[in-house]
Amino acid sequence: SYLNGEVDDMQSGVPTSNLQELIDDPENYNVYQHVSSSRTYLSFNIGEGNPFADVRVRQAVDMALNRQEILDKAAKGIGSVPETYMSPVYDWAMSETARIPEMDREAAMKLIEEAGYTKDENGIYFTCSLDTFESGNFKDTATVIQAQLKEIGIDVKLNISEIANFQTKVLDNYNFDMAMNSGAQGPDANAIENRISSNGSLNISKYANPEVDELLKQGIAVSDKAQRGEVYKQIQEIMKRDLPMVIVTDEIYSYPIKATIHNHPLSEEKSTTL
Repeated sequence: SYLNGEVDDMQSGVPTSNLQELIDDPENYNVYQHVSSSRTYLSFNIGEGNPFADVRVRQAVDMALNRQEILDKAAKGIGSVPETYMSPVYDWAMSETARIPEMDREAAMKLIEEAGYTKDENGIYFTCSLDTFESGNFKDTATVIQAQLKEIGIDVKLNISEIANFQTKVLDNYNFDMAMNSGAQGPDANAIENRISSNGSLNISKYANPEVDELLKQGIAVSDKAQRGEVYKQIQEIMKRDLPMVIVTDEIYSYPIKATIHNHPLSEEKSTTL
C-alpha cells in the first residue's frame, strides 16, 4: 500500500528488500537514516577452562572482525560500523579513548599465542562454538564471523536454533562458548546495565565487576548530564579492558517519507538523507 501510493507515512521502517528501491527514487521519497541504539554483539562463556576466560582471547576476537565486511555480506551494507563500547546514540557519554580497535589479525594471533595456544598442523589454535538463533540476518552474520575468525586460527562451529532453544541453552544453562544476540540499549545510557551488571538480565557472559556495578548506580543517581557522561566514560574504559562483550554492528533505522511531505520530525537533526 505504501509503494503504490495509498499510504504517505507508515510510521515504521520498511523491509531491507524494499529499501534500495526507495533510496533510488529521490523524486518521490526521502529516506532518513538514524543510528539506532540496537546493536549486534558477541557474549562469551568466561567460566574456568573456556578459552574465552582469558581476556586476551576475547581481545583477539575484537581485533579480528572486519565489521564493514559483515555489513556488506550479511546486511546488504545497511548498518553502521561500531566504534564505541556503548551505543553512540548517547553522544554526551562517549569516551574518546575507549574505542573499538581497528582490525589487526596479526596482533590478534599474537594475543592468542600469549594466552598459551599454538597452531596445529591445520593452522588452528582451538575449536569453539558460536550459538545464535534464526532472526533477520543472524545466520549470515554468524557465517561471516565464522570465516573471519578462521583467519586468526579459531575454528568456529555454528549452532543456529530457534530462539526458545537458544534461551534455554545459553541463558539458562550457560552451555556455550560464544553467543550472538542483539537488542536496543536504550532509552537511556544506563540500559547497558542489563548487559554488564552482575545481576543484569541480559548479562549472557555472567560478567561481574563490583566497580562497574557501583558506577552504574552512580549513573542513575546523578541528574547532571555532564557528570553522568563522566561516569559512563569510566564504564567504557573498563569495558574495553575487560571485554564482557564484543560489538559486531550498529543498526541503522531507515525511515522513508514521501517527498511531498515537508517538515517531518525525522527530517531534522541527527539524521542522514539518502
